[in-house]
Amino acid sequence: MRLPLALAPSSSRPIDFLAIGENSLDRVCVCPSFPVSDSKQTLHEYMELPGGQAATAAVACARLGFRSAYLGVCGDDAAGRQVAEALARENVQARIIVRPSATTRTAVILVDASSGRRAVLAVHGDGLGFDESMLDDSLFSSSRILLVDGTDPRFARRVARAARAAGVRTLCDVDEPKPEVLALLYEIDVVIAPAGFVRWATGCDNPKAGVEALAAQTGAAAVVATAGEDGVSAWCAGEFVTVAAHPIRAVDTTGAGDAFRGGFAAAWLSSRSDEPDLRPILQFAAKVAALNCSQYGAQTGLPGLADLGLPPESRV
Repeated sequence: MRLPLALAPSSSRPIDFLAIGENSLDRVCVCPSFPVSDSKQTLHEYMELPGGQAATAAVACARLGFRSAYLGVCGDDAAGRQVAEALARENVQARIIVRPSATTRTAVILVDASSGRRAVLAVHGDGLGFDESMLDDSLFSSSRILLVDGTDPRFARRVARAARAAGVRTLCDVDEPKPEVLALLYEIDVVIAPAGFVRWATGCDNPKAGVEALAAQTGAAAVVATAGEDGVSAWCAGEFVTVAAHPIRAVDTTGAGDAFRGGFAAAWLSSRSDEPDLRPILQFAAKVAALNCSQYGAQTGLPGLADLGLPPESRV
């Protein structure tokens, strides 16, 4: 199964991967089991860790040796400073628009210690929308691959359109079943979405029918449906493929989808073909996602090349 999309040469762009969208400071609460009404229990652990869909994907790609960048908005507060410092430590070229009157997005994440499954209670700060007058389209054309999330789908759609016009390949991280999010997918080359989103968008319960229908609907070159421990289904160039989840004992599944997208981008960037084989890209992304579940938080377990058994000079 070949992905019929060539990437711009590395020498032609200053950035390999640019992620635009959400950042977060996550308050991770590791519980003996998920709480029930009127109960009390003592947490195993409590941590404040960086997260957010786009920011985590950018860190994933940076750890795998690529020139990774991030664009987002945060408040002028302690949480925003922690997010910015974390990206700097990871060598992500971060352009963060700081809004003095805004509150940085935070989330309380309840992790069931017995299974690694989690529940996310997000606090979306006010005033974190993108101001288009502050941005330059040249930024969106500076990378080889662009990822946008569904935080601000109208803005993401404009950004993706500008990037594609400049020869940048586009990925997405969407999960909310909203019409404006579905409209964004018409500007995306490789749609990566949870299996539940694909079912909502197409009305198809069958995975093969779902990814095929969404590809036909949006014109995407490939549609990938992720289903956690049940693996991945994909449709590309008239072919259907499934890839099993990489086996691991999950400690915390937070950030698994973001890690998958970062791993997908890294594997695609490392390909020497103008039409790379999609199956090994999906297998690599699934392994990156699984390894990220081996530690608490969205970014702590993101693997480097050594964690994948690859030499430091390797690019995946």
